[in-house]
Amino acid sequence: MKKSSRKKITILDIVLWLAIAGVVISAGVLGWKLWGYRQGQKTYQDIEEVYTVKKEPQQADEPEETVIDMQKLHEEYPDAIGWLEIDALGISYPILQGPDNAYYLYRLPDKTYNASGSLFLDYANEGWNDLHTLVYGHNMRDGSMLAGILKYMDASFYQENGGEVLLHTLDGVWKYEMISIAQVAPDSEIYTLGFGDDENYWNFMEQIKALSAYDTGVELVKGSPIMTLSTCTKDGKNRIVLSAMRTEKVEG
Repeated sequence: MKKSSRKKITILDIVLWLAIAGVVISAGVLGWKLWGYRQGQKTYQDIEEVYTVKKEPQQADEPEETVIDMQKLHEEYPDAIGWLEIDALGISYPILQGPDNAYYLYRLPDKTYNASGSLFLDYANEGWNDLHTLVYGHNMRDGSMLAGILKYMDASFYQENGGEVLLHTLDGVWKYEMISIAQVAPDSEIYTLGFGDDENYWNFMEQIKALSAYDTGVELVKGSPIMTLSTCTKDGKNRIVLSAMRTEKVEG
């Protein structure tokens, strides 16, 4: 009788094919993530080109100023209520506010799904005049969104670059100065909102400053609004929070 030429499949063959399939799937997932990152970056680059204008300085020793057309931005994206700019970190993104704190976690300003998501103001904040505002954003592996604030955990970075933060709003542009950078638990009291201008808020201001990994040298001014930026640590277990105090209105 003629023997069958059909090859017998062994356990080793199965393991090999499973390994190959795993590599292919992993490569596909990585490719999908990278494509998502690029799409997110392109969307934000396009938005920045459309809604930002470089204003020439009036004097030679003055730096070039970025002007955000907030009215035009808000007309196109009604949930866009601000624009965060931190030159030292290369951060320049619109800030959205959704119906809850999950809506813009994985949505771009045009509401399409993307892993980068958007920077967004806590839904419980009534606006930028709240004494304490919270802005959330992802710590993306490509360094985008709020990943850059982790650099401030190094005191030498702060000493070299300062801690100036600009917030563009529909009512004007506000300058903030960093008063604290810290790693906290997700349930930290730093996520408290709804303060009145009283002793409780002053105690909260002091608490935020005491949390800092180092003293930024910025003196607290009683009753001044504070904006806290929050992003995840690399392992996702804790949060890095940068708190900045409003110091002056620079435009509008």
